[in-house]
Amino acid sequence: MRMNSKSPSRKNRFGIWGAACVLLCTVPVFEGCTRTITDNDIKQVTLTEVRSYTGGKSKKSVLVVDPRPADEFRAAHIPGARNLELSAVQARGSTDLNPELAAYDTIIVYGDDPGSPAARAMVKRLMEKGHDSVYFFRGGLSEWTRGGLKVEGDKAQDPKPAPNAPK
Repeated sequence: MRMNSKSPSRKNRFGIWGAACVLLCTVPVFEGCTRTITDNDIKQVTLTEVRSYTGGKSKKSVLVVDPRPADEFRAAHIPGARNLELSAVQARGSTDLNPELAAYDTIIVYGDDPGSPAARAMVKRLMEKGHDSVYFFRGGLSEWTRGGLKVEGDKAQDPKPAPNAPK
């Protein structure tokens, strides 16, 4: 006996296979929303690039984020930086962009030095939240001051120009 295309059993088989196909095709799409950001995903910027972004030469709006504890930030930070501690940015779960941060084209995050786990973690969190142009200034505040550049804060002093400091 030959089954016609309107047969219920054929319809059910297509329904099961169709549902399986749809499920298999959509899993990779949703998986991309929850992927884990690794160190390999972090984009880094150099001191020269940070100076260019913060020196007003860039036409984009730039936010420099310092995730160090508030007392360290108050003592000394890169001029114009905003203190945003890691605990203030919710870890996994919500992918909502912070409206204040979403207003910026570029976000640069720095810590004390290349070993700053809070800065690296902040970059990852912001990327997980959907911020596209987040960069890690690996050299951090220590490279900034070694470069003879000015800092703001309670313990800010006039910088001593580095012998090879870019002008």
